[in-house]
Amino acid sequence: MKKLLILLALLIPLKGFTADPTELNIRTHVGDAEFYLREGYFADHYQINYSLANTPIANPIVGSVGYRHAQSSRGNFSESRVLMDTQPLSYHSPIGHFEAKGRVEFRDFNGGSRKRDEWRGRLIFDYMTPSFMVASYSVNGWAKVQPRFSAKSKDDSRNQAGITVSHPEWPFSLSPFVETYRNEDFNHKYNMIGLNVKAYL
Repeated sequence: MKKLLILLALLIPLKGFTADPTELNIRTHVGDAEFYLREGYFADHYQINYSLANTPIANPIVGSVGYRHAQSSRGNFSESRVLMDTQPLSYHSPIGHFEAKGRVEFRDFNGGSRKRDEWRGRLIFDYMTPSFMVASYSVNGWAKVQPRFSAKSKDDSRNQAGITVSHPEWPFSLSPFVETYRNEDFNHKYNMIGLNVKAYL
């Protein structure tokens, strides 16, 4: 019952607790597939990613492919997106785990949107600290930098920092985070408060 109450509490929208934009992300894996839901200030979406590591077309360049459908929270556009992630480059050291990968995506806007269809690329740099214990909880700090590049929409960067908390009796982990969004000149535009939930099936 306690686990159920915790999960229900996570589904309460974060908006109302802060004046900044908010975001709730829920992810889970089933075999080589990852399912991803987002309730966000700007748009809600679902996404399916599929790893190619265990398929006949596995190769040293492409790591996974995916599909996303997004709906503006204001109802003024919807978007379908196909994406491809490269194989990540990883480095593990005594001070933490570093990872870098690239992504290419095609964004198809519809539903009366004034946005134009486009190709966009991004680089994703991740860092996670070694785990440390707080009582019986495992905690990691982490940071992510995501510069994005497009010929049509402006270049920008979504950068995040947060912590991940897990417990042996939890069927999920929690990652509260803060995101800072910067435009093509790396001028600060806004902050966002978010929560990532990873469920283990």
